[in-house]
Amino acid sequence: MGKREKKSFGKRLRETLHKEITPKRFYLVVAVVAVLLVVVVYTSYAAFSVSYEKKNVLNIVTGNLNTSMTVMGGSKPRRMMSSRSMKTVETNSKYVLSVQANTTRTFEVTLNNINSIEAKFLLYYLGTLQEGVEVGYLKGTEAPPTADGVTLKKYEDPNSSKIYYIVVKNTTDEAISVTLGNSVGLAGKALDRPAGANFITRSLDAPNAVTTLLEKANTTSLELKNFSHAAGTSQSGWTKEELTDYRYVGTNPNNYVTFNDELWRIVGVFYQESETGEKVQQLKLVRNTSIGAYAWDNTTVEAAFGKNRWNDATLMKLLNPGYHEEGGSLYFDANKGNCFVGQNSGTTPCDFVTSGLNPLSQTMIDDALFYLGGLSQANGDASNYYTMERGNNLFSSSFYPREDRFRGKVGLLYPSDYAYSVNEEGSWLLKGDARSYWLLTARSDVSDQIYTLDESGNINSNYGYAASEVLPVVYLKPYINITSGTGTVDDPYLLA
Repeated sequence: MGKREKKSFGKRLRETLHKEITPKRFYLVVAVVAVLLVVVVYTSYAAFSVSYEKKNVLNIVTGNLNTSMTVMGGSKPRRMMSSRSMKTVETNSKYVLSVQANTTRTFEVTLNNINSIEAKFLLYYLGTLQEGVEVGYLKGTEAPPTADGVTLKKYEDPNSSKIYYIVVKNTTDEAISVTLGNSVGLAGKALDRPAGANFITRSLDAPNAVTTLLEKANTTSLELKNFSHAAGTSQSGWTKEELTDYRYVGTNPNNYVTFNDELWRIVGVFYQESETGEKVQQLKLVRNTSIGAYAWDNTTVEAAFGKNRWNDATLMKLLNPGYHEEGGSLYFDANKGNCFVGQNSGTTPCDFVTSGLNPLSQTMIDDALFYLGGLSQANGDASNYYTMERGNNLFSSSFYPREDRFRGKVGLLYPSDYAYSVNEEGSWLLKGDARSYWLLTARSDVSDQIYTLDESGNINSNYGYAASEVLPVVYLKPYINITSGTGTVDDPYLLA
């Protein structure tokens, strides 16, 4: 007999399959395998989905209460404290609100849902208040949540946060503190109030800087003088109500204020229009000294010398938050980098680490409406400037259309701010140096020039790329209060 050939396993398997699996059996096997694959995939997906949902459920056990302490201090020792290092005391979801003796303060409290699903929140203070201390919410604002809580949308949704204004009134002769807390749980479920927690159910009046200053308006000194503006329809078609502004006039009024750990000055009290159309009186501040000389805008997308469109000007981006390109938000964020100045988008190193806005000051600044109406020539009186600034006389460009309004945090002075500040003695806005300062108002007959104010009180125009001095202007939130000071350079007002 010959030697029997040894077959490999693979060869034997192929021969067996060829003999035993008919076409009918083959299709049956394929069908079974397909069904098994569907079952495995579905099971794996279901397991993944359950795991993902469980992860979401686990996320909701944590919440975040952000409290902005709008307190710069009410006494000279606290005046020396840098607000860059002032922080609220946090223990888990609790914050300690400190209030000096015989002082009322308003705290801006934000409930913020950081979870990936909707969640419900409570807000309360802990413990028993001593006699002479009251806690409430600012009269005229929304009441904070009580037993039913407030439901906030998931993280990054526009409705994922809520702001409340909590008033602590201390009529005792000693400093006190109140502990504020919050709880978070599933939306649609009842939340238990922790032991010792008290809901904030009463509204309280609180003094603010506007009422404090208006008590001094039109007195014999006439440092803070009222100017009325008639009702009518603006050039851009929106209805103007009859409004009265209050402005500091003369060469050296007592309008100094400590803000951002440095000297600023109060331009006056003005009506600001909210995004809902509500008119509210607010304090307008201007920095006492320049933050440096930079271009208003030196981009070359429209003209070689820059463009006079504030809504995307390089200076606007330098001063306001949320701009992360070169030169963006450096002043607002107290950062350093390169600022724009000179032709062809030129830059220069700039550093605002110590001169930029600190976190506490940022919380005190409101979103404000700045008017961008232009002027073809600067030869009008204060009333004419005021009217034109609120008009729509703008440079016409089909590629880069100008807008007649800007809503933001930081702007510049108007020509009318200077014109109204002048009396027979002069104006406190003149710095007595040989420099020119950028104004917010652009020329309406050309694309690349903006108005400036020089040391002699002349309102001239200059190309956007030029290096002119920058005086930031802000509007404070309505609840900000003056706690002490007389407004002199040696005893400036203190804000809380």
